[in-house]
Amino acid sequence: FPWHRPWDEELHADWAEGIFTLMYSKPWIEGAVWFDFADPHSYIENGGLLRSARGQKKAAYVRLEKMLERWGMLRTAHQTGEAVDD
Repeated sequence: FPWHRPWDEELHADWAEGIFTLMYSKPWIEGAVWFDFADPHSYIENGGLLRSARGQKKAAYVRLEKMLERWGMLRTAHQTGEAVDD
């Protein structure tokens, strides 16, 4: 199995993409929560979507963001006219 290797940022992104794709395919699932948002405060070591509370995005965050855009579930700054700090 591809996840049977040491946890790294790319494996984290692969796992996030796989589980959210599965959940999105199920009509009875109405929402999801990601418990560990930022690494310094995460329950699972390196399990956050951000590297720090300052907002540096990890690969899993970027991948989920792209998926939500593709699925039409995320309003981008371009669509809303709002400024975004990356």
